[in-house]
Order: sequence, then structure tokens, then C-alpha cells
Amino acid sequence: MQLYIILILGFGVYISLYILVFFFSRQTLKKDQNAILSIFSEKVTKIPALVEVMRPYVVDASAFDSIIKLHTEAIINEYTSIYHLLEHNARIQRDILFLFELSMHIPDLQKHEYFLYIRDFIINHERAMKSLFSGYNSSVDFWNSFITLKNIT
Repeated sequence: MQLYIILILGFGVYISLYILVFFFSRQTLKKDQNAILSIFSEKVTKIPALVEVMRPYVVDASAFDSIIKLHTEAIINEYTSIYHLLEHNARIQRDILFLFELSMHIPDLQKHEYFLYIRDFIINHERAMKSLFSGYNSSVDFWNSFITLKNIT
């Protein structure tokens, strides 16, 4: 009789812990995902300012065609998951790095205060996104191991 009571209590504790971990993990994933999406949106909003500051110093305006197209796509798209955002962020970052490398050959632009502000803003937001991606990956790994453990039991 006592064995049944212990088993029932143990099962109740197991179910309670399962429910707590389930909701806590899901909330953590959503919070991390929303933070990444927010930082990405803030970074993307600086792209037009970057282009406008650089435009007077760049001879060939076609250098901005790709980044302008990517910015338009980023504004139009409704990012509902991180995985959809990853590929788009990589393309945007590649074009931003191209513009930063181009700016290295323009000494006057390297002295422009607003350009330096935008450059630092974008670099800091990209670093913040990378650190959040690391935390998000850890949360996803925990979630996957939790689901595997649930399926085993």
C-alpha cells in the first residue's frame, strides 16, 4: 500500500516538474527569440541612414543596390521565427561589411561623426545578436534534450 502511495506521489512530482520545465523553457525560447527579432529590426532601421551618409562619398551608386533591396525585404517580411531571419541577416551583414570595407578607402568618411555613430551602432547590434544566438542555441538544446527525455519516459 505504501509503495502505491510513493509511486503516485513520485508520479505527481514528475508531472509537476514536467509542466514547470515545459512552460519555463517555452517562455525562455520566446523571450530570446523576441529579443533577437527586436535587435535585428533596430539594426535594419539604420541601413537607410548608412546609405545616405555614404552616398555623397561613393562615386558608383550601384554599390548600394543590394543593401537597399535587402533592407526593403527586411522591412516587408514578417519574421515569425529565428530560422527565417538567419539567412536574411547573413546577407545583410555581408553587404554591410562590404560598405564598411569600402568606407575604409574614403578618409573623409572615416571622420564623419554620423557615419561613425551608425557604424558603431550596427557593429554593437550585430555583437548583441550573436551573443543572443548563443543563448538561444543553448535554450533550444535544452528544449530538445527535455523533449527526448519526455519521449523516453
